[in-house]
Amino acid sequence: MTTGKVAQFRQPQALQQVSNGKRILVIEPSRPIRGILAVYLQEAGHQLVMFEDYQTPAQRLPAFQAQPPELAFVALHTTRPESFRIIEMLRRQFTQMTLIIMMAQEESRKYAVQWLLYATEATPLLKPFHIKDVFCLIAAAGQATSSGLRSIGRQE
Repeated sequence: MTTGKVAQFRQPQALQQVSNGKRILVIEPSRPIRGILAVYLQEAGHQLVMFEDYQTPAQRLPAFQAQPPELAFVALHTTRPESFRIIEMLRRQFTQMTLIIMMAQEESRKYAVQWLLYATEATPLLKPFHIKDVFCLIAAAGQATSSGLRSIGRQE
């Protein structure tokens, strides 16, 4: 796991154990949610890059061009316009990445959020969520990628 501003933590043994581990980007201001995702996803063998804010990943996106993330879990906060901007930026730069937007249920009903989901072809994940929902989305992303679809939400 790599965090945006702080040190790097890696578990090479876990990454080597699971051959189907994915490169996953997580942008989530909530420390508890980041912690839960880190524990479960690393244990499953996924390679994580985590950020606690929206500015740092925006600055570091060019560094991901060599090995783009396969999935991104991004927290959306309607009171923070930078969360909208980073989601749009991710979609523009990584068109093949599965984009999952984590949000509170009441935020999911807002017009701006509905438009963003449609425009970015992102999949919503409503908070609070169960970790099994996260793993289902990761599995579905693998199936969508192998069948040539850009995101889980796209039905063609």
